[in-house]
Amino acid sequence: MEGDVGRVRRLYVHPDHRGRGLASELLERIVAASSFGRLRVRTHAAAAFYEARGFVPVSDDTATHELSRA
Repeated sequence: MEGDVGRVRRLYVHPDHRGRGLASELLERIVAASSFGRLRVRTHAAAAFYEARGFVPVSDDTATHELSRA
């Protein structure tokens, strides 16, 4: 992976706390705190979640979506 690329490996919210916007808040804070120019994730189950937050699909063996901050 290139030096200017970060990865969000896992982002889970316990089922008892879902539907409150916690995952969105966590991701927003991760993005804000990151010094990387690009953030990547690898997920099929949460594709719609990430796409709704600006991540775009990518064709890559190591990631399914990417957010470019440049």
